[in-house]
Amino acid sequence: MSVGAGTPLPGDICYRSGLCWDRPRPQGEQLNAVWAAGANDVWAVGDRGTALHFDGAAWRRIPTGSGATLVAVWGASPKSVWMLGEEGQLLRWDGQRVRTSLTSADERDWAVRPAARTSAAPASTLLQVDDPLTQHVAPPAEDLADDMAATYAGLWGDGHQLWIVGGARRKRQSPGDLRGGEVAIVRQFTGQEWRVEVIKRAPPLESVWGRAGNDIWAVGRDLARDKSDQARSFHFDGHAWSAAPAIPAGWLAAGPAHFSAATRFDAGVALVGPLWKGKRGPVWVLDADAVARRATVPAVAAAHAEGDRLWKRVGPLRDLFGSDDGQVWFVGARGTLRRFDGQRWAGRVPGGTDEPLYELRGVAAFGDEVWAVGAGGILRRQAGRWSSVPAGAATDFYGAWGASADDVWVVGNFGVIVRCLKGTCQEVRPARRTKPAQAPLYAVAGLGPDDVWAVGYKGAGVHWDGKSWTEQALPTKEAASRLYTGDGELWLFDQRWDGHRWAKGDLGAVGTGRRIFGVVPGGRGERWVLTSDGPFHLTKGVAERVANTSARGVACAAEPGTLWLLGSNGQVRIDGARATTYEEAAPASAAAAQAARDGTLTACAYADGTLWVTGRDGRVLRGAVGAKSGKE
Repeated sequence: MSVGAGTPLPGDICYRSGLCWDRPRPQGEQLNAVWAAGANDVWAVGDRGTALHFDGAAWRRIPTGSGATLVAVWGASPKSVWMLGEEGQLLRWDGQRVRTSLTSADERDWAVRPAARTSAAPASTLLQVDDPLTQHVAPPAEDLADDMAATYAGLWGDGHQLWIVGGARRKRQSPGDLRGGEVAIVRQFTGQEWRVEVIKRAPPLESVWGRAGNDIWAVGRDLARDKSDQARSFHFDGHAWSAAPAIPAGWLAAGPAHFSAATRFDAGVALVGPLWKGKRGPVWVLDADAVARRATVPAVAAAHAEGDRLWKRVGPLRDLFGSDDGQVWFVGARGTLRRFDGQRWAGRVPGGTDEPLYELRGVAAFGDEVWAVGAGGILRRQAGRWSSVPAGAATDFYGAWGASADDVWVVGNFGVIVRCLKGTCQEVRPARRTKPAQAPLYAVAGLGPDDVWAVGYKGAGVHWDGKSWTEQALPTKEAASRLYTGDGELWLFDQRWDGHRWAKGDLGAVGTGRRIFGVVPGGRGERWVLTSDGPFHLTKGVAERVANTSARGVACAAEPGTLWLLGSNGQVRIDGARATTYEEAAPASAAAAQAARDGTLTACAYADGTLWVTGRDGRVLRGAVGAKSGKE
């Protein structure tokens, strides 16, 4: 296949299937923590096992093999970087790949674990650990009440030992019930064994950092007893943890530090973290949706510290980290990732004033020109750039289809229909609607510019004949969220529109007892039938069940003989009766597996060798699906 719009470019972050992030850039999973060894070695981690690495020139995605929500990252060296999941999973980058060092309780049932280490095994530094480290010596279980479950949030090491902090909150029996309501948990790996300490009547700890193994600080918020959201500090002196009144402001000046909770300094000024101060550098403060830069430590302690507020209303910022060479990195929701090099900012912030961010739900693609619609607006991509197009109506949009890039229909809530002709969008009202008058429309598709259907709530449907929209009966009373069109065919469930009427289509050997979710036309007269028993491939009147897949997701026919089923954590490519799964994560539990099936992707379109996929939170993926799989 020739190189097309979907071909991965330098700096693209791609899945194994070849689909790459197009919007937001460089990717769109929520990032929760960042760690920097220097300007050329930065790590960021986040939801669904996301791990990104920056080498000084570009970001790339590092496969972790985990579906965990990663909440912390810390490194002993470029070849020994540790990542923490909120359920206690511990992953380690060894310079070549990520290895699982510790699984959560749910994952231990299926994890393959090596033989136990002998008692005579010597201790090792974190630079020369056995692998996988903690599967040799798993930490003992915490002594918690039956209605308490541990979660973890902080990770730090000193090159020889590793500390993980978290906690648990007990479910209240009544609004005033505080009996044993909170505990803090500290896991310490000494290089040879795990030690676990449960600190009762202490809040769950949210972050940990230290200057040495005998000078470690951790913070957590005591929400049960203190409604002011005040943080509590704890200190480890090498022997025991004890409560501390505050983290001294002077200690910040000694080196990098970041805490993800509110901290009250000696001077009595409350600031929200994380906090960092590098050598000869300023103090940075992360506060909800803004960043403030303070010039010096004394300015931080002053009653009215001043600084530049940046990125207002771009969504929650989760973490920052500064290295001693003056680099400062910020990460946040929906893939927000920025770098300050001491003089200027770099990176993209989805949702900035120059690029609105919507929860996207529909897409129509025409080569390199793409229309994407969602909550609050319409976006158009031309010449590789996205721009917002005035919608002509104020509502949430659910579907898009067009006869060409200059003639696109968009449908949405309250039965709104918008036509975009040559880039200008205007609402077009049907002559009359009664089922009911303002029922939402979820999908739109047609056989040509003068033959278009829009369908939605409980059999609600309207038809465009080239002159006007009119209400017409649909052959179903179910809520219709998908219309499939292609190869000169238009399908609604198992009903086919021939340009004059709806009628049950010939589905070959597909049994009538199966529930049919849709029929996807493919090339050369083929069809894909999506059923409750999985997909079937229909050619020459004979239906053949696709082998080895029960996958569900957004369905899109690509080149002849190929169907894609797209979910949030993985993709399935079907060639005839053969299915290839590109699994991005191994779900740790039945609930996680169900979430992966439900997904966050909403619609797809195939044009000129490129597959386009949209999803919630403004995500757009694209890939040259006939080319070699993407970078990992």
